[in-house]
Amino acid sequence: IEIGRHLLQHRNGGMRLHIPGREVKNSAEINAPLPAESVRLIIEYLERYRPLLAGPINPFLFPGKDGKAKSTDMMRAQIKRVTRDDGAIDVTPHFARHFAAKHFLTKNPGQYGVVRLVLGHKSVNTTTKYYADTDSTHANQMFVAHVTQMRGPDEGNEVSKPKRGTAAAKRKATA
Repeated sequence: IEIGRHLLQHRNGGMRLHIPGREVKNSAEINAPLPAESVRLIIEYLERYRPLLAGPINPFLFPGKDGKAKSTDMMRAQIKRVTRDDGAIDVTPHFARHFAAKHFLTKNPGQYGVVRLVLGHKSVNTTTKYYADTDSTHANQMFVAHVTQMRGPDEGNEVSKPKRGTAAAKRKATA
């Protein structure tokens, strides 16, 4: 990620990540505003830590050796090491992306279109293929809650009594 080319700062203090399609694995352009908290953290990193890693001429957000960008392999290894040292499982960028998508779908069943856009999948079929299993448990819980709400309060009984005048009450009376 190059500062000023991929990481763009707006006059209002906001930031945007812009990566042309020709530089992305699936050729889908990334053009996303960054949340305020992310902007705050990036600014703190740029002001406090990045100067210790590279001079102002190096354009990369995460500088490596000899004026180049840090390699993806090195970034992955560093992230895994830090998360392991913190007592967590080995977290890679790919795992974090997958976990975030699954967590979002757990809270927002069926929202494959949103996940497709965020992950940059060209087709919602790709997203559905990898994440459809996430919906089943939560969808079942939502369905049970809906049916329970439709039944109404059971007034403390294990099984609700049919209301007078309903077909279920008539069936029970003739049984």
